[in-house]
Amino acid sequence: MKILVIPDIHMKSFMFETADKILKGRTDINNVIILGDIVDRGEKSVKAYKVVLKKAVHFAKKHPNAYWIYGNHDLSYLYQECEDCSEHYDAATQTVREYFDKLSAVLNNKISYIKIIDDFIFSHAGLCDLFVESAFNQKLNGQNVDLTALENKINASSPLLMSTQASTIWYRPNDMFLPFTQDKCFQVVGHSPVKKITQWYNMILTDVFTVEESEPGLIIVDTKSKEIELIDKFGKMES
Repeated sequence: MKILVIPDIHMKSFMFETADKILKGRTDINNVIILGDIVDRGEKSVKAYKVVLKKAVHFAKKHPNAYWIYGNHDLSYLYQECEDCSEHYDAATQTVREYFDKLSAVLNNKISYIKIIDDFIFSHAGLCDLFVESAFNQKLNGQNVDLTALENKINASSPLLMSTQASTIWYRPNDMFLPFTQDKCFQVVGHSPVKKITQWYNMILTDVFTVEESEPGLIIVDTKSKEIELIDKFGKMES
């Protein structure tokens, strides 16, 4: 299965238009996955929130089978337990909640924390062993994990569990906090800004739209062949 991956939106509504352009020109792409953070924090106008959220709902109507993942910024408006909202533009909270209700209705409540397809794990921030152990309430000790059961367990998690730094909406890769590497899984994530799409252990870091002087691009993941195809932000293949 070939999946077009859209990293953190962060109010950049053009990314939905770019994805549409790519999907129209590539009949070999089976689906698309959005890694979250549709909205952002800071002093932005309510109108700016409405613009990007309307485009999100429109994109969902055009692509009803797309996979949508919550980001930490999204959840900070929906569930205040997930982040200190003091930096957020309070007037936008009602708008964000209203449009996420519309988005959920279009998607039949299929927005999730994590999506696992074949050997690929898609989440906003990434999955680590510590969080897997928390979800299963047991030490892994080299044990194999049922990935379907893991996906269901995480997607049913409470906002309190998802507010922890090890969760799939908050985790940041570092050498002291290694990712979940079991069963030769690959991970595709956003959240951690990078200057170019980067591999770290089994993780593909894709959030290249929030760093100045970065090399912005999208990727197409083939979950069967495990090939990663890089596309620039205008939908033109890079040589």
